[in-house]
Amino acid sequence: MRKLPTEVHPIVQMHWCQPKCFHAMADHLSVLARDGGPMGALAPPPDVPLTVISSRDQPPEQIAAHRRLSERSRRGRHVIATRSGHWIQFDESDLIVDAIRELVELSRAGGNEDR
Repeated sequence: MRKLPTEVHPIVQMHWCQPKCFHAMADHLSVLARDGGPMGALAPPPDVPLTVISSRDQPPEQIAAHRRLSERSRRGRHVIATRSGHWIQFDESDLIVDAIRELVELSRAGGNEDR
Protein backbone atom coordinates (compact mmCIF):
# COMPACT_ATOMS: atom_id res chain seq x y z
CA MET A 1 0.00 0.00 0.00
CA ARG A 2 2.99 2.29 0.50
CA LYS A 3 3.39 2.53 -3.27
CA LEU A 4 -0.09 3.97 -3.74
CA PRO A 5 -0.48 7.74 -3.71
CA THR A 6 -0.99 8.90 -0.11
CA GLU A 7 -4.29 10.56 -0.95
CA VAL A 8 -5.86 7.15 -1.70
CA HIS A 9 -4.68 5.50 1.53
CA PRO A 10 -7.85 6.42 3.48
CA ILE A 11 -10.06 5.07 0.67
CA VAL A 12 -8.19 1.77 0.49
CA GLN A 13 -8.14 1.44 4.26
CA MET A 14 -11.87 2.12 4.44
CA HIS A 15 -12.53 -0.54 1.78
CA TRP A 16 -10.23 -3.16 3.31
CA CYS A 17 -11.74 -2.70 6.75
CA GLN A 18 -15.25 -3.64 5.66
CA PRO A 19 -16.47 -7.20 6.31
CA LYS A 20 -17.64 -7.55 2.70
CA CYS A 21 -14.01 -7.19 1.59
CA PHE A 22 -13.01 -10.21 3.68
CA HIS A 23 -16.03 -12.20 2.46
CA ALA A 24 -15.13 -11.43 -1.14
CA MET A 25 -11.52 -12.48 -0.55
CA ALA A 26 -12.67 -15.73 1.08
CA ASP A 27 -14.94 -16.44 -1.91
CA HIS A 28 -12.07 -15.71 -4.29
CA LEU A 29 -9.66 -17.99 -2.44
CA SER A 30 -12.19 -20.83 -2.27
CA VAL A 31 -12.63 -20.71 -6.06
CA LEU A 32 -8.85 -20.76 -6.54
CA ALA A 33 -8.53 -23.78 -4.29
CA ARG A 34 -11.39 -25.57 -6.04
CA ASP A 35 -10.16 -24.87 -9.59
CA GLY A 36 -6.52 -25.71 -8.99
CA GLY A 37 -5.17 -22.22 -8.51
CA PRO A 38 -5.33 -19.13 -10.67
CA MET A 39 -3.83 -20.92 -13.67
CA GLY A 40 -6.05 -23.99 -13.41
CA ALA A 41 -9.12 -22.61 -15.15
CA LEU A 42 -7.34 -20.49 -17.74
CA ALA A 43 -6.82 -21.84 -21.21
CA PRO A 44 -6.47 -19.09 -23.80
CA PRO A 45 -7.23 -20.01 -27.40
CA PRO A 46 -3.98 -20.92 -29.16
CA ASP A 47 -3.96 -17.90 -31.48
CA VAL A 48 -4.67 -15.19 -28.91
CA PRO A 49 -1.70 -12.92 -28.14
CA LEU A 50 -0.85 -13.40 -24.48
CA THR A 51 1.76 -11.84 -22.21
CA VAL A 52 2.20 -13.11 -18.68
CA ILE A 53 4.30 -10.89 -16.43
CA SER A 54 5.78 -12.29 -13.22
CA SER A 55 7.42 -10.34 -10.43
CA ARG A 56 10.97 -11.28 -9.52
CA ASP A 57 9.99 -12.35 -6.01
CA GLN A 58 7.72 -15.23 -7.04
CA PRO A 59 8.75 -18.72 -5.94
CA PRO A 60 10.19 -20.92 -8.73
CA GLU A 61 7.03 -23.04 -8.96
CA GLN A 62 4.92 -19.92 -9.54
CA ILE A 63 7.32 -18.65 -12.22
CA ALA A 64 7.07 -22.08 -13.89
CA ALA A 65 3.25 -21.94 -13.74
CA HIS A 66 3.29 -18.48 -15.33
CA ARG A 67 5.62 -19.73 -18.07
CA ARG A 68 3.34 -22.73 -18.74
CA LEU A 69 0.35 -20.39 -18.97
CA SER A 70 2.14 -18.24 -21.56
CA GLU A 71 2.95 -21.36 -23.56
CA ARG A 72 -0.74 -22.22 -23.94
CA SER A 73 -0.88 -19.69 -26.75
CA ARG A 74 1.28 -19.93 -29.86
CA ARG A 75 1.58 -16.16 -29.50
CA GLY A 76 2.34 -16.27 -25.79
CA ARG A 77 5.25 -14.65 -24.04
CA HIS A 78 6.47 -14.77 -20.46
CA VAL A 79 8.28 -11.77 -18.98
CA ILE A 80 9.88 -11.50 -15.56
CA ALA A 81 9.80 -8.02 -14.08
CA THR A 82 13.30 -8.06 -12.62
CA ARG A 83 12.93 -4.83 -10.63
CA SER A 84 9.48 -5.51 -9.22
CA GLY A 85 7.74 -7.09 -6.32
CA HIS A 86 3.98 -7.64 -6.22
CA TRP A 87 3.11 -4.15 -7.53
CA ILE A 88 4.65 -4.40 -11.00
CA GLN A 89 2.41 -1.61 -12.28
CA PHE A 90 4.10 0.78 -9.85
CA ASP A 91 7.66 -0.57 -9.96
CA GLU A 92 7.92 -1.03 -13.72
CA SER A 93 4.98 0.77 -15.26
CA ASP A 94 6.86 1.06 -18.57
CA LEU A 95 6.94 -2.74 -18.79
CA ILE A 96 3.16 -2.94 -18.37
CA VAL A 97 2.50 -0.14 -20.87
CA ASP A 98 4.84 -1.70 -23.44
CA ALA A 99 3.22 -5.12 -23.02
CA ILE A 100 -0.27 -3.66 -23.49
CA ARG A 101 0.81 -1.71 -26.57
CA GLU A 102 2.38 -4.81 -28.06
CA LEU A 103 -0.76 -6.86 -27.44
CA VAL A 104 -2.92 -4.18 -29.05
CA GLU A 105 -0.63 -4.08 -32.09
CA LEU A 106 -0.65 -7.88 -32.37
CA SER A 107 -4.43 -7.96 -32.08
CA ARG A 108 -4.83 -5.29 -34.74
CA ALA A 109 -2.49 -7.22 -37.04
CA GLY A 110 -4.94 -10.10 -36.78
CA GLY A 111 -2.36 -12.78 -36.21
CA ASN A 112 -0.22 -11.86 -39.22
CA GLU A 113 2.84 -11.16 -37.09
CA ASP A 114 4.91 -13.97 -35.70
CA ARG A 115 6.66 -13.56 -32.41
